[in-house]
Amino acid sequence: MLKHDFGIVGEKKEVFLEDNLILYMMDSFEWIKTLSKLEENVEKYGLNYHGITYFKGESITKLKNIILHWINIFSLGEDVIELRGMYYINSGKHSYGKYKKKYLIESLEKLIVLCEKAEKENKIIKHWGI
Repeated sequence: MLKHDFGIVGEKKEVFLEDNLILYMMDSFEWIKTLSKLEENVEKYGLNYHGITYFKGESITKLKNIILHWINIFSLGEDVIELRGMYYINSGKHSYGKYKKKYLIESLEKLIVLCEKAEKENKIIKHWGI
């Protein structure tokens, strides 16, 4: 199982989201200004799938709000939700994963808690890519 880890810079990884969930939501992350290197402070947009992504300041608030809306969307689904994942060019097909709605929502709620902690303590969130 591929996963994406999130945590506060300088602290342990606190939250992980499964790859198919990240892939499903990936386009909405493109609306967030992010950093790939803190020391260079060069802004980009979106999540670096294979590498490091940093969220700070208003980016954390935007991430939190996007995640809150995804929670609302998933809450409308059936008890088991099928998410389309990676596209495999050799087979011409996407991967699919079935997840319990409760599991998806709980995973995203953990990321909300992390965002709120970072906002409150004026910290930076780090995403470790695949």
